[in-house]
Amino acid sequence: MKRKTILKVTTIGLALALLGCGSSATSQTGNFSNGPTSLTNLDGNARQLRISVPPGGGSVTLPRTQNLTGTLTFGPGAAPDIVLTLTVTETAPPGTEPDTLTGAVQRDGFYYILWDTNKPFDFALVQSIALTEVGPEGTVKPRVIADDAELYQAELSEYSQGNATFAQAVQGRYDNDTGGSIYSQPDSLVMQPGTNYLFQAKSIQTEVIPVTVVNNSGVEPAYFCVLGQNPNAVREGKPDPDYYRVSADGKMVPFDGNDRSIGNTTDPNGKVDGYTELYNIPIPNGTTQFNLPQMSAGRMYISLGRKMQIRLEDDRPQSPPLPPPQPPVRLAQPNGWTNPGDPNYLTLFDWLEFDYKVNGDTNLPGIGINKTEVDMMGFGVQFTLQGPTIGSRTVGTTDDGRQKILDDINADNFFKKLIVPGPAKGKKENGTEFDLPADIPLRAIAPVKGLENSQFNRPDPPFKGFDLTYFDQYLTHVWTRYKSEDLKCYTSAFGIWYGRVDANDKMVFTCVEADGTPRAGFEHIYVRKPSTTNAFEPTELITSGGITYQPDPPGGPFLPVPQPGPADQVPHDGDDPKLFTKFAAGEIVSALSAAMNRTTLLHEPLITRDYRNHPHDLKLFYKKDAGTPRINVYAKAIHDHSLTTPDAPGSPNSNGGGAAYAFGFDDNSNQSSFLSELSSPTGLKIVITRLKL
Repeated sequence: MKRKTILKVTTIGLALALLGCGSSATSQTGNFSNGPTSLTNLDGNARQLRISVPPGGGSVTLPRTQNLTGTLTFGPGAAPDIVLTLTVTETAPPGTEPDTLTGAVQRDGFYYILWDTNKPFDFALVQSIALTEVGPEGTVKPRVIADDAELYQAELSEYSQGNATFAQAVQGRYDNDTGGSIYSQPDSLVMQPGTNYLFQAKSIQTEVIPVTVVNNSGVEPAYFCVLGQNPNAVREGKPDPDYYRVSADGKMVPFDGNDRSIGNTTDPNGKVDGYTELYNIPIPNGTTQFNLPQMSAGRMYISLGRKMQIRLEDDRPQSPPLPPPQPPVRLAQPNGWTNPGDPNYLTLFDWLEFDYKVNGDTNLPGIGINKTEVDMMGFGVQFTLQGPTIGSRTVGTTDDGRQKILDDINADNFFKKLIVPGPAKGKKENGTEFDLPADIPLRAIAPVKGLENSQFNRPDPPFKGFDLTYFDQYLTHVWTRYKSEDLKCYTSAFGIWYGRVDANDKMVFTCVEADGTPRAGFEHIYVRKPSTTNAFEPTELITSGGITYQPDPPGGPFLPVPQPGPADQVPHDGDDPKLFTKFAAGEIVSALSAAMNRTTLLHEPLITRDYRNHPHDLKLFYKKDAGTPRINVYAKAIHDHSLTTPDAPGSPNSNGGGAAYAFGFDDNSNQSSFLSELSSPTGLKIVITRLKL
């Protein structure tokens, strides 16, 4: 049977329990038709229902048949006197084979509904199919689906003589009110009399990663809060707009505005903002285990002493407008660096970022995960990822790294201002409030966040500012050097580019052959001299038109280099040279940003993403000398007290320390703590290192 790739392992969960079937049945021989007599080939489990479709729209309650009840809701527009015949069975009709199992998938079962009609009928008029399993005396059973799925998915196929031809996927969701599932918004498909259509839903427990969390911090209570989005397309390839949390039993649960119970405010349009503490999973001292379901744009917040307060905002019009569909409730991430009014500001917290979803190359689930210090460093976390290709690899802060990082930052007169002092606030489960020791700082914020506070003239304290001119003299020396020397940039796949500062104080990058000879047809890329703020984070340089090019004719106006879009094809050698501009510019900016943060530009004339073929001298990272007296102390301190990897080996082979994500492009030369396993990861372990109490 023809299937969409997303139906293999990407579903979060599919509905079986509506019919209470605990395992899949094997296909039977013979024809599967609309007549009740032929259903004996299906173990006698089939039930037949006849539905008169209301032309003006409305709901039709399905009479109870054995353990199934429900409602069909129709939109207006059906022809008069349409009768649908539904045959419901828990046994697989001939020719319907299950999706290929990959990874640690457990099959829980299937159910099937065969549709027939006496007149042409557009399936899109079925606005929803609500199905609920019922127990003795009509009572609704509690959730009996083995994986307690929050999302369901069904296939609609044209069915004939044991062959099912895929027509469309129909998405569903768990219904908290009924304990069943609701399928909605099918695409248009005109059913014809005499043709059977098979609606089949499968309950497959999606691969999960077993996660072990070890709380060695010495602080109790501690909490885990996992937030993100569904990585699977929901309709016509469109992403699911909703936000989800992970429950203590490892299930994705959609955000609900009714969860807000703290600090609710309502604007004149009736839109509500507010906070909830319901999304926290308690972590006692020692070891806690749970399952991580597939999730995209995920964050794992860890808080010590009290729960995270998660801000839920009613959907508001976006500028520029976002394409539909839109979520009913949006997530506003906690802010511990530029908003002392955030209720989490005095909470000791940190987080990891991850994507766990099906890898398009292998159709296997894969994960990428990272501990980020791009915004702040709260406390030490180590994490170990396991899988068939990665084996077992551990990265993160060293056991005593938090205190050493803070000591190194505090020893520098510029960077010490970025430390947010304690005491952190705590709150026990019984409501008793307490303070952690006052000599335990809350966090160190990244210099780019201190620069933001200074740019907006936010008072210090409570805002932690940073010197807006910190790198100005260094950048002047860099620009002076490359007026008479080429800065070589080796991209990963978009050519070699040499940069030279011109008379207008712009660094002009030219695509060249391996011997440095300019390549014909490629456009020049111009980079304005960065400010201190741009050196730490180049976003403003890009958005303000600091990265430009001159399209044909030569000498035409300077235009901002556009960012590559989803529809852009990645160029290859032999393609139109002008296709390379936006891709090459992105890599030039990322490599230049990494070099400015690591202050290597006066030590070697090299920036690169192709570090395997054109490696940096790691001993030059964060190196101080007379020409480079100022470095990114925040980044160096974090790297110095992080676990090493082959690409970030630490002293004596590197002055860049171990692997960490201390600024936005720290993945250049593979110096970040990012780990990935794209072939069914088997385990994740997270260790919260001990605080100095």
